[in-house]
Amino acid sequence: MGGAVSGFRRNLTLSETPTASYCTSAGKIVPFVPERVLQAYLSGHLNHKWTGAINLAPPIREASAVTLLLDVSGFTALSEKFSEGGTKSFEEFSLLLSGFFARTCEIIFSYGGDIDCFAGDALLILFPSTIAVHKKRLDKLLLPRDSRNSSGGASVLNSNLIEPATRALQCAFAVSRELNEYEVSPGLPRLTIHAAMACGDIYSVECGGSQARRGEAFVLGRPLCELRKAVDLSRSSEIVLTAMACEVLQGHFCLRATEQREGHVVLELPRVNGQTGQNKKHFKAALKRRQELKEKIVSKGLQIDRMQQGSLKWSGRSFRRSLELFAKLDCSQAMGSRRASDALSEALAHASEESSALPGEAEAAGETERLSCKGLESLLSFVPSSVRESFVTGMEPDQLAEHRTVSILFVVSSFEGKKVDIELARLLQRVMGKVIDLAEVEFGGETRQVTVDEKGLAAIFAFGLPGFTQYSRELACIGLALEIVRYAQKQGLQFHAGLDSGSCFCGLMGHPELRCEYTILGDTVNTAARIAGKASASGTPLLCTGRFKTELKRNHSVSWLEVVAAGEVTLKGKAGSTPVFELRRCVRPRRSLQEKAAAPLVGRDRELRDLGRFVRDALGEPRAHRLIVIEGAIGSGKTAVLNWLQQHLPEMQRSSPAGGATPSRRRRRPSASERGARGRSSPSPSTC
Repeated sequence: MGGAVSGFRRNLTLSETPTASYCTSAGKIVPFVPERVLQAYLSGHLNHKWTGAINLAPPIREASAVTLLLDVSGFTALSEKFSEGGTKSFEEFSLLLSGFFARTCEIIFSYGGDIDCFAGDALLILFPSTIAVHKKRLDKLLLPRDSRNSSGGASVLNSNLIEPATRALQCAFAVSRELNEYEVSPGLPRLTIHAAMACGDIYSVECGGSQARRGEAFVLGRPLCELRKAVDLSRSSEIVLTAMACEVLQGHFCLRATEQREGHVVLELPRVNGQTGQNKKHFKAALKRRQELKEKIVSKGLQIDRMQQGSLKWSGRSFRRSLELFAKLDCSQAMGSRRASDALSEALAHASEESSALPGEAEAAGETERLSCKGLESLLSFVPSSVRESFVTGMEPDQLAEHRTVSILFVVSSFEGKKVDIELARLLQRVMGKVIDLAEVEFGGETRQVTVDEKGLAAIFAFGLPGFTQYSRELACIGLALEIVRYAQKQGLQFHAGLDSGSCFCGLMGHPELRCEYTILGDTVNTAARIAGKASASGTPLLCTGRFKTELKRNHSVSWLEVVAAGEVTLKGKAGSTPVFELRRCVRPRRSLQEKAAAPLVGRDRELRDLGRFVRDALGEPRAHRLIVIEGAIGSGKTAVLNWLQQHLPEMQRSSPAGGATPSRRRRRPSASERGARGRSSPSPSTC
């Protein structure tokens, strides 16, 4: 399966040239961004055309594509098994996860696939029709159809889908041939693969918050709806083709199906047979395409960076020239056909072109100009905040892997009665932009993922990850869920949420140089997803598990929240029934300083005692200058200690010898001669 994959080598150094710094930054950012988003960046959709500013609502793009969903079963059971063995077993699981999915990424890229997202332990892959890759028969499962017997039905469809559909099917068989029923270790569950394939028109959507520097990209359309239904019909070592995918392939191939289920064709996937699923020649071609893409992104980033700098320091000549051009326009005609702002933008664009064409200016800037890599900010927003911090600290990818106790908020929304079209895509783009602001800014959470399928929209938010500090993971999780449900109702959408707390595997999944994501795996995420589905089916806004309720009640006594037993539900993959609880808001929550400081500071008794002694000594000697430094790792509770100090400072002032007031120096009574020399008109000396 291959050895360990090298990761992000080093940090950015101040001595690098602008081009070198952009190459370093692009090499770190590009693996975290789907290729369709990278192409949108190169096309100028993610930045303003003239100023280079980030476009918070990029245009939604429609295209035809083949979608492939590869679902790997067995990782959740392995995660729980390895977590029982301590640190050494956890490191083994981390290496297993990295190696398995790194190898999968290499095979997918050799067939020209674009990994759109890692949905838990599944991969959603898009196959564009613009990449020319080898054509190869599928062993014993696809037979060439005689051209004389061709019905020509495929000609009715988009002929551009024939090649990507062939590559998608080849990719699924190649991955299965090498990794299906992979034995991790004797006595442990094997990893099995099942898949589904669909094709048709999809919408590419990017959304981002106006306050948070965080964006998400997702796709929606009929193929995504058919794909999820098809993968649910598939069993271990099977791939299910939707009706549209079968119609595309049958125009050139006869499919040897094992059976049909609900109008879908079922094919059997091969098992591990010792053959490699990767063609070295075509994998090298894929690496070459990836390197060319990075070079284009570096060039585009430099262009946007200089554009942003130029928009901030326009010369007086350029501005006067723009006004002259605007004055020459027929404003009455412009106002009749378009807004005046468009006419002004055109004038400013001409002026910008003339300014950039002045001889000697571009050469004078050259490579000596210090650029800030701001041209890549629109792509950097798609990288999770915890990973961005690792860029700064120079952490290797394997250092991000850990078992961590987190709180998961899984939000779902059904699209029943709504047509999946571009209007729905625009609505979701606007709603999710606001939701990202709420999660990242208001409640200090991490936006993990946004996906859309036949069940509707699903979004995952995590609390307790590195780099984020909440006064309570559970309260922040509940507060965000309530705000999302309230805001979505105003927009005409019904959102439902499932909440759970527990230990999860947190770390990078995939290939750190081709395609990877920061993922959260474990029973906690799976349970939150299934609880959210039960909430949607029952019409309940918020449902949580018993362990989430236990953590909430143990750490907090919240007057504005009511926790009501909602019965027991049977969850897929769990023996017996699981009790669930409904969360109801009594009054609107207020994140006051008193509530933040009310949370107990566990293990900080010595620090609080030293801080209290320091403050009391400072109040007793107001003339002395004192400084205290509070330092610690990210998330260790430095802000919580300061909140505690601010809460208890009035009490310390009242208990000080001066009663909280600054003690004044005793003023010496002037002598008679001094009073006579000063005269009656002189002001009395002020109190020190």
